[in-house]
Amino acid sequence: MENENKNYPDTKVYFDGSHYIGIPKENYPHGKGCKRQSKAIPTPEQAERKAKFETAYKESQSLPKRERKKYIAEKMKNEFETAEQAKEYTEQNIERKKNNAAKRNTRLWRKIYTQRQWDYFVTFTFDDKKHTEQSFRKSLSNTLKHLVNRKGWKYIGVWERSKNERLHFHGIFVIPQMIGKLETVIDYDTRKHKKQTILQNTHFAERFGRNDFKEICPFNL
Repeated sequence: MENENKNYPDTKVYFDGSHYIGIPKENYPHGKGCKRQSKAIPTPEQAERKAKFETAYKESQSLPKRERKKYIAEKMKNEFETAEQAKEYTEQNIERKKNNAAKRNTRLWRKIYTQRQWDYFVTFTFDDKKHTEQSFRKSLSNTLKHLVNRKGWKYIGVWERSKNERLHFHGIFVIPQMIGKLETVIDYDTRKHKKQTILQNTHFAERFGRNDFKEICPFNL
């Protein structure tokens, strides 16, 4: 019995909204001394082929659903000897994308349900006077990563573009220890074409520009 229970202290526990689910550590081996099955390193040809698929897949998202697969296969046909091979490769990789999206969605909801209370809904907006889009993404991501490790922050977020194509980041946050100060600022809402009052963090305003911290009312999942 002792051997059977040896991994229980390290079990990962998730809450699915109604039940707690425990997954023994041995099901997800990691860390020092872990023997993972090594993945084959793709050849330059395979890497280039995958890159072309990813580009075609991204381009196809603006098309009606029924036309996307045909569009990608057409873009990939020069990579294969026959159209059938291109079609088969396209279908396999579309399925891969679907499976990966499903796994990310599962991890996301596990993370949401594990954290029963969130403090703020936050928006960080790209400011071209302070950053390029690339440096904005990289610098903000690194800053949030450090806050998670050093200050105990937790967050779930997504990069988006507004109607005028300006890049921004939306996230829900748990902030046990705030950095900087939250100040009330009068801002202009370009969507509603009127002034608005926002809660802005001085630390992020100095380094990244406009940001908006909205308090989330307490609730229980």
